Amino acid sequence: MSFGRKGADGGITAGHPGAFDAELPSAELAEKREAFLASERRRKAAQRAAVAATPLVGSQKPRAQSSQGKMWEPGAKGTARPAKLSGFALFGAAEKRHIVLAYVLWYFFGVLSIHRIYCGSNDTAAYQFALFVGAAVCTGVWLPLGMVLFSVWGLWFVADLFLMPGMLRRFKVNSRYADPSVFD
Repeated sequence: MSFGRKGADGGITAGHPGAFDAELPSAELAEKREAFLASERRRKAAQRAAVAATPLVGSQKPRAQSSQGKMWEPGAKGTARPAKLSGFALFGAAEKRHIVLAYVLWYFFGVLSIHRIYCGSNDTAAYQFALFVGAAVCTGVWLPLGMVLFSVWGLWFVADLFLMPGMLRRFKVNSRYADPSVFD
């Protein structure tokens, strides 16, 4: 047994695919490879075009684009209304929001779930605040249930320390698709 370079002991001959002086692939194989690569490029281009044609907003639902270039979602009975962005407009544009302010909001106003609204998760902010209020009410009615609910809320509240960067990142990415100026 020999340790070292392949073919050094004469085990691999010149015609073997692992040999250093192996022949170049045949024209037929090169042609098949080029055809395969071309089809893969076409498939990837079609995927990119499909993704670009269906921008996403907040809740990850595809939206339609009006002739004016603004994002619209279907309203009741076939009417159209402007697409809503998640996140409160008072905090400014999504791309200007910063994670440090999210942590400050978590520290001072975490009970009200303002940090989740800042990060664009309005629906879960409402659920988290409702859980806190429900825990407070249940504590007055039946202490063990209230303590269990407060424990669940507390775990969720602490988990937000680790979840906030991802929430803010997703909000920024999704708000880029909802910006009407991108499509003008």
